[in-house]
This record gives sequence, C-alpha cells and structure tokens, in this order.
Amino acid sequence: MADPAISPQTLLHLRQRLETIREARTQADKRMKASHERFNVFTTLLDAHDEVCLHTRFLHCLLDPKSCHDCNSLFLGLFFETLTELPCEDHDGGPVTLNLPTSKQLWTVEIEGPRDGVGRIDLLLKL
Repeated sequence: MADPAISPQTLLHLRQRLETIREARTQADKRMKASHERFNVFTTLLDAHDEVCLHTRFLHCLLDPKSCHDCNSLFLGLFFETLTELPCEDHDGGPVTLNLPTSKQLWTVEIEGPRDGVGRIDLLLKL
C-alpha cells in the first residue's frame, strides 16, 4: 500500500498554524522577559520538585512566630485570616467551618510533623 500523500492545501494550512504558534511563542517570550516572569528566586536556588527543602521550609519560616523574620505572629495571623475568609471544603466537597484560635497564642510549627495513625504531615501547627 502506498503512503497517503498530504494535499498541498493541508500542508499550507499546517505551515500557517505552525507560524501562528511561533508568533504566539515569540510574543509570550517578550512579555515574560519584560515582566521578569521567568525569574523565580526559589527555583533558582533549589530544585523545584524538592518540596521539603523548597516549599515546606519557606512556609515553615513564615508561619513560625519564633522564626528569624522577627514579625512574631504576623504571617501566621494573615494565614488564619485567609483560612477563615475563604470557603473550605472537606474531601467530599462539603463545607467546613473553621474555628481557629488566635495567632497570638503560643504556636509551634513543625516540619514533617508526626500524626498518629496517619504518618507525617508537611507542616504541623500546634498550640
């Protein structure tokens, strides 16, 4: 059986699509360069897939009132405010009401904190 030939019209159409994609990519690259969207200090310094070293350590630093940022419970309080203002859902999609204590209480934040019967959790906030 002979290979089916691509019609000149189909080939022209594919070349036009390819050119449109190239132009869109060029424009996206220009926009990212102008707005510095490609730069990310975290992925520059650490592996983007290393969750414990990258995301978890950074969040731990911000949420821990005793951390070196010297902002006490400011970030933890903002985190709690965000949790109470945004609707939360359980695993089945049902609404969850959060009754969080204040961030002014003495909180500790653990990385890879143990949870009985569950294993470990990335960040564990405890009173």
